[in-house]
Amino acid sequence: MQKITSFIERLKNKLQTIEDKMLKFLDESEIERFRNDPNSSIVFIGSPFYWKELKEPGKIMQMELKKLYSEWFEHFYLLLSSASNQAIEEAKETNSFITEWIEHCSGWGTPATIEEAKTKFKEGIKFFYDYLKILSNSRDNSLILIPDTNSLIDEPDITKYSCLVGISQYTIILLPTVLEELDKLKIHHREPEFRNKIESIIRRIKGFRNQGELSKGVTINKSITVKAIAMEPDFNKTLKWLDYSNNDDKIIASALEVQKEYPSATVILLTSDINLQNKADMAELPTMELP
Repeated sequence: MQKITSFIERLKNKLQTIEDKMLKFLDESEIERFRNDPNSSIVFIGSPFYWKELKEPGKIMQMELKKLYSEWFEHFYLLLSSASNQAIEEAKETNSFITEWIEHCSGWGTPATIEEAKTKFKEGIKFFYDYLKILSNSRDNSLILIPDTNSLIDEPDITKYSCLVGISQYTIILLPTVLEELDKLKIHHREPEFRNKIESIIRRIKGFRNQGELSKGVTINKSITVKAIAMEPDFNKTLKWLDYSNNDDKIIASALEVQKEYPSATVILLTSDINLQNKADMAELPTMELP
């Protein structure tokens, strides 16, 4: 199995990248002391220091850093859906701090030197590291596989997924959009042979239900858990570019809900659909293909 880390680990690694790039960006920045004109009777009262206008290399770094950080924060914010009001406020304050520093917004908090700026930035970003550390302490090292419709059609026997991931213990999550697509194919596909295949897949899934509550999880082969999600994802609490009317986007949004619920687990979307793979990459969601 290719090395895939948990959502928490990926967020921590990317946050470290952002911090490293920010420190390099500060090396391209300059701070100057504001001085009143001694020959003028008008005195301006304000911050004693301000960020000088960036040169071209700094402006390029600023644009890259702004994009990288905004994408990171959108993914991090998904984890705050069940957080305390205090944690949400701290996250918003930290986000404002980092955004203003990337934008070089001068004010009373502008430091006197670049070295002081680096120290203040490291202190200002600390909340994100601390919050990710708290979530990582859940120590949920489980492997969660989320097959799309084509993956279930290509290989209905989910016990054989162990050959793909290299271990025999994992959880399969069946998404509502996938089950809905199977039902539609069973009824509307023009080929009788294909409809029969879909029916056999649905019978297999119904067989899992006979062993227990799929919403809570059913164990098969002693080491594989199968769970089904009943509710559609909340598109008001997911990545803003996902479209509710698009089934691929529904699958991505549901997979993100799973990832959000089990942030320390390794969550993988099983799909051979190139468009779905591309969208999953944008959503920071790992994918694998069945052989």
